[in-house]
Amino acid sequence: MAENRNDQPAVAGSAGNGGAIDRKLGRWFIILSQFVFLLVIVGGAVRLSGSGLSIPEWPLINGSLLPPLSEQSWEAVYKTYHREIVGVEVQGLEANPETGAIPAGQFKVMFWTEYCHRFVAALFGLLFLWVFIKVLRDTEARKKYGLLMVFALCLLLTQAILGGMVVKYDLPAALVTVHLGVAFIFFAILFWTGLAILYPGSLQSNPKNRTFTRTGLVAGVVVFTQVLTGGMVAGTQAGFHLNTWPLIGDYLIPPLNLLWSAAYKPGLANLLYNKLLLQFIHRWWAFAAAGLVIYLVVLSLRIRVGERARLGLRSLAALIVLQLILGVLTLLLQVPAILAVTHLATAMLLFELLILVTHEFRYHEIQPV
Repeated sequence: MAENRNDQPAVAGSAGNGGAIDRKLGRWFIILSQFVFLLVIVGGAVRLSGSGLSIPEWPLINGSLLPPLSEQSWEAVYKTYHREIVGVEVQGLEANPETGAIPAGQFKVMFWTEYCHRFVAALFGLLFLWVFIKVLRDTEARKKYGLLMVFALCLLLTQAILGGMVVKYDLPAALVTVHLGVAFIFFAILFWTGLAILYPGSLQSNPKNRTFTRTGLVAGVVVFTQVLTGGMVAGTQAGFHLNTWPLIGDYLIPPLNLLWSAAYKPGLANLLYNKLLLQFIHRWWAFAAAGLVIYLVVLSLRIRVGERARLGLRSLAALIVLQLILGVLTLLLQVPAILAVTHLATAMLLFELLILVTHEFRYHEIQPV
């Protein structure tokens, strides 16, 4: 894939962007998107470490927005957690583990993990509102992205409500997965908008660009769907069961009566609770996603693209192989937290690169080799 000589950095305001928008605004959108990336990773660590309910209230912590700052405050949140989540009463920070109480040191690690997630989310919310105001004050940016920013604000509010519901209803798998899915959609909007402002292009659409753009979009949707199935696997803790590969227990393809068990009523409840079915879908859809990404990379060998697209495609080829290996190791080793978080981070990086190359296919010229 030789570099396209015509792929020069475009100035904001060229054709494809529709007006003179300050390029610094594009950088702020990229920064916002990476904040979301960080939030997803921290959120994954929260879920995998079981820290999500260490602060069983939202948005306050025992009536305050601040973390515990004294021994007495720590004792209060410690008691609240054990009373409302564990279901036992503790008298102080030196509780007896035999009663089901979590040691104070372990609890503090869980607490700070969850608090970090909330704190970063609050910082992101403030930064987003600042960028939102900057868009409204820029005439060209408001014309082009005003409605999109209103939609993004609605998504942000929805995400905040979902975060509260996740805590309130004790981390149900489906709700956690919706929370994850909205984060990915929010990330895609911010990252694409940043790219559109920074690298608007001046391309008149042609058949080859349309073909590659559609393929990139389909690959992105397939990877996004795989992320959602992974969210359900994590949420139901299905990864701790049937830790064999390539067989799922004794089967390569389990019998239908196990995949769609009559034990779950109504039948659609299998999609929410049947760990065998969720594992089966996640395992095999992974190969569909990998196959489509590899197909896109191989197909691109026949064209000339710009530097960004070329680096993105090469990275995709390496990351998809790494992601398959991480998935298998995470399963075989019974979901060690560091591997599982790395698996999630790699999935999001794949999604980010697919957005990048799809944007390049959409707005920058593709030439045959």
